Amino acid sequence: MSDEYYTEEELDGLNTWFHLEHEKLPSSPFTFFYAKFKSGTDELTELIMDPLTTLTGKGPAGEALQLSAVNSETRINTTIFGHERTLRVRMMYAVAAVDSQDNSVSLTTHKAAPGS
Repeated sequence: MSDEYYTEEELDGLNTWFHLEHEKLPSSPFTFFYAKFKSGTDELTELIMDPLTTLTGKGPAGEALQLSAVNSETRINTTIFGHERTLRVRMMYAVAAVDSQDNSVSLTTHKAAPGS
């Protein structure tokens, strides 16, 4: 979908991981990140199809979607909320909880409902 169908807020910061910090979040062993993607983009498809390659910065998006604590031995668990909505939804939001102790990532994505 063309950028003209998105708000400025939706387009701001696409395809970038933002480190989430809050005084109530533990500093160790977890690190939390947030990203948003336009539906149907190469970056989103790459993340869904091959999260390990993407998060190690070795996919087509390169270092843009890399999480520094992720390596080739990292285990990744994925959950997709709203998966029945297909990739035709407007936006997709992702949260990654990186566990440095277990060298694992819990990647949760949410397919926004149409019109949201």
